[in-house]
Amino acid sequence: GWRGFLASDHFPALILIALSAIVLFGTHALNEFFLSGFNIKQMLGLLAILCFIALGQYLVIMVGGIDLSLGPLAGFVVVLASFLLPKGASAIAIIGGAFLLLAICVAYGYLQGLLITRWKLPAVVVTLATFIGLQGLSLALRPRPKGIISNSLQHFFSSSLIFIPVGIILAILAFAVMEWLLYRHDAGRKLRAVGSNPLASHRLGVDGGRITRIAFALAALFTGIAGLMLAGQVGIGSGTTGVDYSLMSITAVVLGGVAVSGGRGSALAVLFGAVLMQSITSASSFLNSDASYQFLAGGLTTLIAACIFGWLRQNRSAHRFAH
Repeated sequence: GWRGFLASDHFPALILIALSAIVLFGTHALNEFFLSGFNIKQMLGLLAILCFIALGQYLVIMVGGIDLSLGPLAGFVVVLASFLLPKGASAIAIIGGAFLLLAICVAYGYLQGLLITRWKLPAVVVTLATFIGLQGLSLALRPRPKGIISNSLQHFFSSSLIFIPVGIILAILAFAVMEWLLYRHDAGRKLRAVGSNPLASHRLGVDGGRITRIAFALAALFTGIAGLMLAGQVGIGSGTTGVDYSLMSITAVVLGGVAVSGGRGSALAVLFGAVLMQSITSASSFLNSDASYQFLAGGLTTLIAACIFGWLRQNRSAHRFAH
């Protein structure tokens, strides 16, 4: 029993909760203002952005792929928002512009899925190319910060519901729904099947290409939502915004114990992986420590987590084989 629990998809969540608590309360012990109401609200706003992008990355990795372009896509949404959602725009224009941006993201993600499934191109090659292309488009449209974005986005996502920002509530709901779908719904089982064994799932009648295209489209949709949040946070069009989120989202997924080969992993564990990543980032910024320590801590934590979770799963497989 305990072997199965330690190697389960949900066990990493407990480890990540404990590590996040150590980082948060340890930093608060060094600086009593770290867990102030104002700073917690700011951290939750940033966490919501990372959560949505990490959720998108999780879906792609679950089908055995990877999307390096999610960070630049979020930044591209910020750039487009500076044109489509300018300061002073009416509520109807803002709603229409936001839905247009999300539609562009979905079409972009589906196109990536087509290139991967129809042309049989490796996901890492396709998304690396689109990473560069999106970054180039963003810099071409906004070579320097320009174009004030409507503050309505910031007001909406940072508005509180029972003292909790709307943005993080939406992110938690998205993770909860995705966890339910993956383990309690036929669509989620198909997605996990494609990631676990594409050939076997195809023989069982699962359309792996369609599932993969949907996964990439949903990843882009979630990233589009994160891009709208980021646009509200930044408030101005900038061609260099959002790039770091690609690696941060992959890190959150790996911390969540998700198998990078696909098919295994808990959405809730990825949520807490994002919590730990944001905790480390906020603590480093708040303590005015060198940026190198932030990257070093994130890299070491990811490597250690991957080794531990991989070792636990290998032990579980060996234990089953022996019996």
